[in-house]
Amino acid sequence: MGKIRINNLTLFSHIGVLESEKINGQKLEIDLTLDFDFAKAAEFDSLEDTINYADVAATVTEIVEKAEYDLIEKLAYAILNYLHIAYPQVVMQTVAIRKYSVPMPGIFDNVEVELSMNQDGELI
Repeated sequence: MGKIRINNLTLFSHIGVLESEKINGQKLEIDLTLDFDFAKAAEFDSLEDTINYADVAATVTEIVEKAEYDLIEKLAYAILNYLHIAYPQVVMQTVAIRKYSVPMPGIFDNVEVELSMNQDGELI
């Protein structure tokens, strides 16, 4: 079993509860972890035996750019659900989404949600 990680995929979104968030948008950072058996790819050096992480990043980018959700929690679920269907060989997948322009008082860097899904499509 191995892991592919995409770290700090930085995208622009219009996700938010407030109308100003939907209009102005904000930066999101996304981390993805895909757990699956890529021993064959490691041995034979063939892209067909692994998951093309450029395709994964492009898919996630498209999901974020088209998203019209209020919550990053919903976005996390949408990403996992799509990847679950597209890559059935993944045993466990985790997505973390960081939102930086959060309209709430206090001094902080970001707000983050993390969600995991197993091979059966169950949230963990």
